[in-house]
Amino acid sequence: MLTTLSNLGFYDFMLPWLLFLAVFYGLLQSKKTISEDAAVNGVIAIVAAFLTAFIARGFLYTRIFGTMGVVAAGLVILLVFLAMFGLKPEELFGEHKAALGIALALLVLFIFLSAGGLSAFGAGIDSDTVITIVILLVMVGAIAFIGGGKGGE
Repeated sequence: MLTTLSNLGFYDFMLPWLLFLAVFYGLLQSKKTISEDAAVNGVIAIVAAFLTAFIARGFLYTRIFGTMGVVAAGLVILLVFLAMFGLKPEELFGEHKAALGIALALLVLFIFLSAGGLSAFGAGIDSDTVITIVILLVMVGAIAFIGGGKGGE
């Protein structure tokens, strides 16, 4: 049965389509930005889910979710180490919540790029170029962090 489902594209198309449908519909219903009508939001979510599933076409999902699983495990290990030293994540970042948001956004971007996300859009960027860009962004971030501090007293 599992082989038949796999041959029919259930895992490569149907499950990701259902996932995106649920996410898009949930966002449209909770925010009510486009319409108050659930039927209109449903149609928009169906179309958006089909477009997303068509663009990524299977292989991307397994790579993204596999990479996300590894990153999530790393974050859990980091939280365990912080707890061992008596630190809570909210205490660690305190008033620097924007830095945490930027770090998380960069992490999501890294996961997308490392899973080959740009190839779904026809971009031919190799991994060496992506690594070079990431290193340059980290260097710029470090320079901005050091240069943005208040002068010595």
